[in-house]
Amino acid sequence: IPQLEESLKEYILDKLSANFDGKNLYEIAELLCIPVKSKKEQKLLETITDFHYAKDWLMENINLSSHKQILTVMNLLGISVPNTNEQTLRDYMSFEFIQKLLEFRELKKLLTTYGENILNKINPVTKCLHPEFNQNGTATGRFSSVNPNCQNIPADDVFRSNFVARDGFKLIIADYNQQEYRLAGALTGDKQIIAAYKAGHDIHTSTAAIAYNVPLSEVTKEQRFDGKRINFLTLYGGSPQKLHKVLNLSLERSKEIIDSINNSYSTSIKFRDLYGEKAFEVGYSITAFGRKRFYEKPKIYSSLEEFNAIKKRIKRQAYNALIQGTGADIVKLAMVECFYNNPFGLDNFRMLLQVHDEIVFEVRDSIVDEAVKFIKETLERVEQKFLGEIPAVVEINVNDFWKK
Repeated sequence: IPQLEESLKEYILDKLSANFDGKNLYEIAELLCIPVKSKKEQKLLETITDFHYAKDWLMENINLSSHKQILTVMNLLGISVPNTNEQTLRDYMSFEFIQKLLEFRELKKLLTTYGENILNKINPVTKCLHPEFNQNGTATGRFSSVNPNCQNIPADDVFRSNFVARDGFKLIIADYNQQEYRLAGALTGDKQIIAAYKAGHDIHTSTAAIAYNVPLSEVTKEQRFDGKRINFLTLYGGSPQKLHKVLNLSLERSKEIIDSINNSYSTSIKFRDLYGEKAFEVGYSITAFGRKRFYEKPKIYSSLEEFNAIKKRIKRQAYNALIQGTGADIVKLAMVECFYNNPFGLDNFRMLLQVHDEIVFEVRDSIVDEAVKFIKETLERVEQKFLGEIPAVVEINVNDFWKK
């Protein structure tokens, strides 16, 4: 991070050096919107005209977290942007400065969120983290986690390798494979999705093949990753404009892809719309397990636009609650079964973490094989009740540290 920060500041000063000709350091500071704290400091800066001496002060006082300074810098660089929000800057990735700035922000965010904040939560006695879990922490019924939030730790080994099993134990990471899309296929009865899973196909690869009009066997790793993003965007009714931003495609191509996917999975799309309409009408949605989520609607709408906006929101939330909510129910049922049917005892086998469709267990070395079999059989049996023809698949990873 310090190297990238220095590189960015060097880039700014190098590219804008022509703008500093004939100016003293105070005038340069004003040009870059760098605050000067006092009249005394202003007078001192006015005496510095040698850029060699000015540069050290500028390197120290350019604040890459200041939206005002960065917006000024970008305008001086000829990058005309309305603001410095990440979503806005994503549309200007052709500029080298924007690329470097977003990379710096991401790294700084990771350091703060998953470095310092995590370390401060380590219990001084146990030397462990003890996060709190709220099983009704989200509107869909998923768990939430705080102090610290262990559900948003990046899947990268750089972060997760710091979460380790105790001596004499292993971590077993059990992950429901493509749970949301399997549920979408099963709950909507979409024959295309059902057939893909029954044939053992990867649905993201299948979608990539449709989107890029290539045979399944020729789908590349990059196309498959795009297929995954397309799937989750179209599953919940994302627009061509959203896909355009996510994949950096033209609006015309984004619309073609969404139309192609919607035509291929037409049953699930029709079901999604009808389910949303019904949820808006009755005021609630319901998971396959029977859990309801209620929605508030005004008795009187101020305009047709307000009515349409609220209806669209509730329809989207309702279908999301059906899929994600049913998934949350399945995971909780599986956790209950693993706890109460635990044949090994809590000293040898215990659940540590729950991250949406993933459960992490800590298991004594001597029973790993038996524990893997127990976990896989339990989780798949619970989910299979909701999937019909689609096979339930649980992926297992055994390691000394938390690994996706």
